[in-house]
Amino acid sequence: MSWFDILKIGGEDFGTDKVSDDLYGERNKIKTDYFYHKPSIRGFTRPHFEAQVLGEKGQGAVGNLQEIRSKIRVQNAKKDTLFYGFTDPENNSHVVSFRLLKPTESLTGSSPLERYRGQQPTPAGFGHKNGTILFDSIYPTKGMDRIDSLKNARFYPIWGMGDGKRLKQIREENEGKDKSIGRTDVVREIKQPTSGLTPSESRELAELMKKQRNASRKRIFDKAYDEREARIRELKKKRDGLDDN
Repeated sequence: MSWFDILKIGGEDFGTDKVSDDLYGERNKIKTDYFYHKPSIRGFTRPHFEAQVLGEKGQGAVGNLQEIRSKIRVQNAKKDTLFYGFTDPENNSHVVSFRLLKPTESLTGSSPLERYRGQQPTPAGFGHKNGTILFDSIYPTKGMDRIDSLKNARFYPIWGMGDGKRLKQIREENEGKDKSIGRTDVVREIKQPTSGLTPSESRELAELMKKQRNASRKRIFDKAYDEREARIRELKKKRDGLDDN
């Protein structure tokens, strides 16, 4: 497994095993053959989301899905409300979209499955007794026209109220640009990006990410966790050649 396999944003950030998409019944043709979920944090991804992360729209995305999930405090929402917010507290390149699903609501984009006696798969069926946050897709902010066209989409300040200022800046910078973003097919052949890290830094980053996942599973969010997180962001920016914007 390469450093890219370990560090890319996606359901694997939950620290759980892949689940076959046979249990989801994803209708969208752009999809992987797996998804992730974690009942203890009420987090879920769909095969379509995982494919978008791997495809053209997800290239260069920065963030950790379990950390994003921990910041979301949506308690009630109208049915079919789609939220979106920045994937990272500092980098503005991508937003992730998500929905709040009640325990018995159908998983987004799924279809009735014979193994469920023709019923739709639901969060409760996977042990999410209090519902779940389902991550729907990912969008590069250079295509804000596409994001703005999403039906019933609401911006959610994942990292705090300063996110609103960031969003306003992005809209001003990208108004009228690239309306096709969000409609392109997934790139089936994923090229490994060229890392800006030295071999020792790559090993350091992988080890730090491993420690963060172990700490998250044990819910140990202490000073050492924060220090590791700061170092991870520093190394990721060097790796991807990204600045604060």
